[in-house]
Amino acid sequence: MKYFFDESGQFAVKVSGPHSLIGIMYPDVFENKLLSFYNEFTKTLSSSEFKNGEPKGCLLKTKSRENLFAYLADNSWLRIAVSLTDSEFNSENQIQQYRNEQTQIYMDNLTNPDYKTKKTELYNLIDDMKVGSGINDVLIIKGLLLVHNFCDLFIHSLNYFTADVYDDSWKNIELYFDRQNKDKITRIEKWVQKVFKDIVGNYSLNNPIELEPEWFSRNHPFLTDNYNVNDEKLLLDDIFKNEFKFPDSKLYFQLQITDWISNTLFLVFKNELSKKYIDSISSNLVKNNQANFNLVCLNNTDKQALYHKYEKLLL
Repeated sequence: MKYFFDESGQFAVKVSGPHSLIGIMYPDVFENKLLSFYNEFTKTLSSSEFKNGEPKGCLLKTKSRENLFAYLADNSWLRIAVSLTDSEFNSENQIQQYRNEQTQIYMDNLTNPDYKTKKTELYNLIDDMKVGSGINDVLIIKGLLLVHNFCDLFIHSLNYFTADVYDDSWKNIELYFDRQNKDKITRIEKWVQKVFKDIVGNYSLNNPIELEPEWFSRNHPFLTDNYNVNDEKLLLDDIFKNEFKFPDSKLYFQLQITDWISNTLFLVFKNELSKKYIDSISSNLVKNNQANFNLVCLNNTDKQALYHKYEKLLL
């Protein structure tokens, strides 16, 4: 299974505005089909929709965006997760409180027999999460968005691709994020590479993952090694054998497609597209229950406020 992620919005703790993170995924058996779409789609683009030889989401014209989402609606095997937050509802005090809460959760997990990650790695994660560490609040929120988005997309796809034809795809999970700097990976990208598996492992330990009944009708490889029957939890510690990669999007057509989707939905959240166009996107994505939308906030009160701010634009 392949997962690709891209973010939109200049996130800053003290500046109000949307920041979104988009994830797409598909089983390996559909890769050639997606590549064929990419090749045909890019042939329809004008030169003004390219930058340095790469088609960019921020340059797409309305007709191109319509064609993109029409394709998505007809190909429900391409699953999408959308995570949205707004720094207006994540104050510095709230972030610091969140960090303290997460630190305590991770410390409690040190004594949890189900947690498989080496204790030294968990201690390092605890040190990073503490207020006053070298990891600043912006990095924490971006990491939080990524974990929420991935877990949402992973669980969604896990219960969508249950047929045995996808078993081989599930044996190898690859994670890609469009790197911010074309010359080197940034500090947050290095941090994500280091701690992503540990954070997701902790997430699955404290948030039960429900599986569809189809998974239990046969001996699926995930259940053999990673499912705790007593607690009915799918533990994610050992599932991810490959490192999170941060390549240049110019080298991966899948990251370019993720960028197109990400930028279009970000314009929706900024209310910079016409209502007719927003309705068109909404109907396309809702058609096959294709996209999961997740509001990321540090407490339920602000999550309600976040919802009310964007409710007319949510798909």
